[in-house]
Amino acid sequence: LTYLGAIEADGRLTQLGRTLAHFPVVPRYAKMLVLARSCGCLPYIIAIVSALSVRDPLLREAFATESTDDGEDGADKDKQKQTDARQSLSAHKAHLRWVHAQSDLFSILRAVGAYEYHLSTDPGTLQEFCQTHFLSEKAMKEIYQLRQQLHKIVQDTFGGEGPMLPLQPPTAEQEIQIRQIITAGMIEHVAKLTPVQGNEYSRSYNTSYQTLLSAEPVFIHPSSYLAKRGSEFVVYADISRTKRTYMKLITEINPAWLPALGKTLMPDDPKPLDMPPPRYESIGAGKVRCVARPSFGPHGWILPAMEVDMPVGVECAKYFARFFIEGEVCKSLATFAHSLTGRASLITTTFMQPKIAAMVQPLVQKKAFTKAKLLEIWKTHPKFLLSPYLAWIETKHHKAITAMWPPTDDRAPVPTVAKAAKKEGRGHSHPR
Repeated sequence: LTYLGAIEADGRLTQLGRTLAHFPVVPRYAKMLVLARSCGCLPYIIAIVSALSVRDPLLREAFATESTDDGEDGADKDKQKQTDARQSLSAHKAHLRWVHAQSDLFSILRAVGAYEYHLSTDPGTLQEFCQTHFLSEKAMKEIYQLRQQLHKIVQDTFGGEGPMLPLQPPTAEQEIQIRQIITAGMIEHVAKLTPVQGNEYSRSYNTSYQTLLSAEPVFIHPSSYLAKRGSEFVVYADISRTKRTYMKLITEINPAWLPALGKTLMPDDPKPLDMPPPRYESIGAGKVRCVARPSFGPHGWILPAMEVDMPVGVECAKYFARFFIEGEVCKSLATFAHSLTGRASLITTTFMQPKIAAMVQPLVQKKAFTKAKLLEIWKTHPKFLLSPYLAWIETKHHKAITAMWPPTDDRAPVPTVAKAAKKEGRGHSHPR
C-alpha cells in the first residue's frame, strides 16, 4: 500500500487510499481504475481489471510446455504428448488473432472485445464461439458481469460516465497510456532481465529475471507470447511455482517510466551526468531538468540515462539562478540578458563567489527551485531577489528593473536607454 501511495509512512490513509476503498477489487487494480479516469482509458482498464479479478479467459495452458518429468511410462507419455501437441496447435492458431507483442493483458483485452461484439450480434452461439477460440465461457461471462459492476461503481463514485459501450480497439497512444497505468498499479511487480554473459541477454525460455522484492530467479511462463521476446523490464500479474517460479500475464514496460510511477521505490536522488548539461523547462512549474542514471528498487537497478527533475539543493539552485539571470525563467527579463556585468555561466562553473552566493543562497533558504515557487514568494515578498539580480545587470537598467519588479508579467519592457535613444532620434533627419 505504501508503494501504491495509499498510506503514509506512519500508516495513515492518503486521499488516494480513501478513494481506492470504494472499489471491490485489490488496491493495485483500484489504483489502475483511478488513474485511467484521468487519461480517457477507463473502459479498457475496467475490462483488464475485470479479467485480472476473475482469471485468464484464454485457455493457453494447453500449449504451455514446461520441462517436467513426472515418471509416466514412455508409451503413455508419447501418446499424451501427441494429444497435447494437437491441442496446442489448435489453441495457438485460435489465439494468434489476439496476440499483442508487448502485453498478454492486451491479448486478453482483444479477446474480451471480440466476446462482447459476438454477444451483441449473435448471443445464441456464444458457447460455440468460446469453444472455437479456446476461451473459457464461464470466465468470459464473469468478466462481462464484473465489468458492468465496476462501470456502475465508477459512475457512482466520480459521475460523468455514460453507459457502458462495446470496446473499440485502443489507439497507439492509448496503448502506451494503458501500459503506464498497468505499471503504476503493479509497481511492486516489476522484474528485470538477468544478464547471462556480460551485457548480453538470452531470448529463450531459460532466460531468468529478478523481481523487485526477491533475489530468487524467476522466468516468464511459456504460455506468454513475451516468453522469448527478451524484454529488459516487465511487470507481471501473477506468480506460479512448479519446479521453477514463473511470472504470468506479462507486460513489457519502458524503464524511463519508473522514476515517475514508482517514486516510493527511488532510493535516493540521482546524480546528474556532466553531459548534456541541465536545462530549464518552462512547461508546468518551471523547473531545472537534468540527465541522470537513477537507481530503482531495493536491488539498486541502474536505469538507462534519462531526463529527470534535478535534485533540489545547492546545485539545482545554481542552475536555476543562472537560467533566471539569462532570462529563461521570466521572459520579461530576457531583454537585460545582453547587459550583464559578468557571464551567468560562472554561477555553475566556478566556486561560490560573494556575488554568486548572494543570488544562490536566498533560493536555497526559501527552497525556491521552480518558477511556481518564485511566484508564490513574490506574493508576500515582492522585492525577493531584486538586489542580488541587480548586481548582475549594468547600472543604466536598474531604474527600469526596479520599477517593474517583481517580473511576474512576461511582457518584455523597453530598457530606459533604448527609450531615451528613441526620443533623441525623433528630431534627426535621415541621411540622404
